Amino acid sequence: MLAGALAALPLLLAGGAARAGGPYRPPQNHFRLQPFAIPVPARGPFGLATVELDIVLKADIWRDYTRSQQPRLQGLLLAENWNLAVGNDGKVGAETALLLKQRATEIARDVLGDIVTEVLIVSLVVT
Repeated sequence: MLAGALAALPLLLAGGAARAGGPYRPPQNHFRLQPFAIPVPARGPFGLATVELDIVLKADIWRDYTRSQQPRLQGLLLAENWNLAVGNDGKVGAETALLLKQRATEIARDVLGDIVTEVLIVSLVVT
């Protein structure tokens, strides 16, 4: 019973949209990149991973600048053309997700500079 109460705690603390099961708005200093797909050769010629990332900025005043650099960011992320190591049933391991996060953080810091605190993986779905 205690485990169930602890599992419901984030929903109790979240806003109305999250409680209803809908999407919630990230904090003001987060910038969510548009989802993009990268190839996963281990899954065959049509294997793709859809990735959605949040860039955590030092201050929310940098959101417009980040929005203007989004095409460049996504171009560099796609140019990497990673070979993701995919396990059974289309699951991505923790090491692969960490590597993806580290590469995305490096690219974001190269493009945007020191205004980037970190990059968070919001969604990573392999099809």
